[in-house]
Amino acid sequence: MRRQAVITAVDGKRIEAVALLSEVCVHCPSDCGRRGKPFLVVNRHRLPLQVGDTVRVYHSRLVRGISGITALCGPVLCALLGYLLAPHFARAVGLPLAEPFRALCVLAGIVLPAAAIFIVNRSNLHLFKPEITQVL
Repeated sequence: MRRQAVITAVDGKRIEAVALLSEVCVHCPSDCGRRGKPFLVVNRHRLPLQVGDTVRVYHSRLVRGISGITALCGPVLCALLGYLLAPHFARAVGLPLAEPFRALCVLAGIVLPAAAIFIVNRSNLHLFKPEITQVL
């Protein structure tokens, strides 16, 4: 997630922001770095905000902790499941259970969740609202 954003709408409790593409975009007069999709943010610290303000946004410590544990343990657990479920997969596709097939299941168990985590982290999909920590 980008750490800096520009506030695009403030309507009571609903606050929308657009992520800045890079650190240089903060002081640049053009709007080329502000072309992202707006996302909702939370103002838990009740900072005074106006449209056009540049803010620093982060997810809460709980969300970051769960995300980190998932990113580390998810692929490992899926690889273990791939190893244990390889006989079932082999029967389902009609192949004999051999070590190369089991290794392929383990590799898929590592690569597929890691790719999914990478895509979610790099996308503009915000499962949890980030919170505003500072107005720049």
